[in-house]
Amino acid sequence: MKKILSIVLCIVILLGVMPVVSFSADVFYNGMHLDWCYKIQLSEYYPVEYRSFTPEESCFYSLYSMDYTYDDPFAYVYDEDHNEIGFDDDSGFNSNFAYYAYMEKGKTYKFEIGAVRQHEETDFDVMITRVDNRIIDIQSGESYTAKADLSAYFDKDREFFKFTPEKSDYYAFYSNNKYEFTHAIIYDSEWNYLDEDDDSGIGHSCYLTYYLEEGKTYYYTSIALHPTLNPEYNMYLKPCEVISEMEFVSYPDKMTYYDGYVEETIDFTGLELEFTYTDGKTARWIYNEEDFFGATVDVSLEKDADGKYFVSVYADFAYDTFYLNVIENPVESISVCSDSKVECYENISGYIHNDGETYEEWFVYRYKLPEDMMMQINYTDGTSVQTSLFERFDDMYFEYSDNQLNGEPWKVGKNPVNIEYYGKKCQFFVDVLENPIDHFTVEKAPTKQYVYKITGSNTHYGSYCEFWPYDVTGMVLTAYYKDGTTRTFTDEDFDPDSCRIDGYRYYIDEQKVYKPGKTRVSMEYLGHEIEYDVMLLAKGDSDGDGVVSIMDATKIQRYLVAKEALTKEEEKVSDIDKDGEVSIIDATSIQKYLANHTPYL
Repeated sequence: MKKILSIVLCIVILLGVMPVVSFSADVFYNGMHLDWCYKIQLSEYYPVEYRSFTPEESCFYSLYSMDYTYDDPFAYVYDEDHNEIGFDDDSGFNSNFAYYAYMEKGKTYKFEIGAVRQHEETDFDVMITRVDNRIIDIQSGESYTAKADLSAYFDKDREFFKFTPEKSDYYAFYSNNKYEFTHAIIYDSEWNYLDEDDDSGIGHSCYLTYYLEEGKTYYYTSIALHPTLNPEYNMYLKPCEVISEMEFVSYPDKMTYYDGYVEETIDFTGLELEFTYTDGKTARWIYNEEDFFGATVDVSLEKDADGKYFVSVYADFAYDTFYLNVIENPVESISVCSDSKVECYENISGYIHNDGETYEEWFVYRYKLPEDMMMQINYTDGTSVQTSLFERFDDMYFEYSDNQLNGEPWKVGKNPVNIEYYGKKCQFFVDVLENPIDHFTVEKAPTKQYVYKITGSNTHYGSYCEFWPYDVTGMVLTAYYKDGTTRTFTDEDFDPDSCRIDGYRYYIDEQKVYKPGKTRVSMEYLGHEIEYDVMLLAKGDSDGDGVVSIMDATKIQRYLVAKEALTKEEEKVSDIDKDGEVSIIDATSIQKYLANHTPYL
């Protein structure tokens, strides 16, 4: 017993002095085998966890995370004396970190791992792998095959390309695969991040250009952001011509903006540039036209230290700017100056909105502001002008909106619509009136019948028939008003083409039914739910009562002898042998089916 206790104690002591990082050769992650892995589990907001690693061999290593939840992991790296030697947040993919460094044998490195956007308990893996055995020496002008699988997507099997140029020049590292959404990154000889590219190439492929100095070593890596279409793709490296200078041929048509309302109205239309490449060739570029292959033109609005607005333009390695003319906003206020009025009945002329986050539902009203609605613009100099709400005035349209979709449902009474012009706002009110109808009754259901035809299957409920019972021909409704009056709606009030009754739209959802017979349909009309039954005829249900019986064979016989009428749907289900006509053979098939002599379904 003492010997056993001694062994156990030794194991406990050994475990206590081992590095915090644990390595395992039998760890799997989403089906991928991992050599070295440890799991991070964080349960507080903006948490961190400390780990350490002592390499058994001096070489280049990569420290990276595998997280699919967009918690955005990050990592700080320290030496034995806790001096920071590195940090990474997003050099990996899918908001993961990927830190590369040369680590020396026997030295202990400490890591501080955290997650930026983590609010609840999170769980992700952190890997340490050697990079040296995945580095491939490449030459300019050649193509190389890169892996496109999930292990390469993060860092487990990602390949790195080592290049030492014999001549200082601009070089392009790129792919021509427009389906894999390739991404490229370049590092210097010490694995310091230099640049990256995602979509500058053909389609969604990468085209990374960078000036490389003679005799210096650089490392490239690439990844396919959708590594499911092909197991591999080609990467290329070669000298290239880049844009080195730019000249403004013409500035945007609009250069003057009102103070306090620049970002909302910025327009670069009319901007034209002339680019000069490193080989002396020139090319024209016009805003809103397609970018050049290998050169993304970035045009953005910025502010300088004095708060003045300027436009910066980047193209490859060329950069220039120009300032906008921002003047004082002359608009003091705006207001509605007409007697326009909009009224909506409660829960009518709209739709039910479901909030995808809270799963709450509320009614959103559709409305139309009057076409003759007039607005008054009041200026700071005391003058004013009137104009239509829907006309462009002083190179600007009025904008209007409400907050119905932002969790502010309208109620009975006055509800605001916000109107804005050059940053000045006012409100127009829509009156929601109490719904005058108390309830509906269905005096007569639609005459339309439907044939039960299997269109899909559900593993839990079985096969089903999916149809859209929008034909309400023959329906008779009675509305009971809150004032005690009633009204009956007949076919004369129905418009099946526009799905309206007496001018108001009705809504019927698609139906999914698992057996023939009567099925309940719900229609929304004038803010009320109206239910009625429609018939789905099964094969052989000639009389449409929901079951197959001897009465169905009898109805076919009467049809053949006395030519009793059959609806189109009844003809379809009565044609048992599907020869295109209803005959005595079909009636006999039903009789044999009922006698269990032979199936026909």
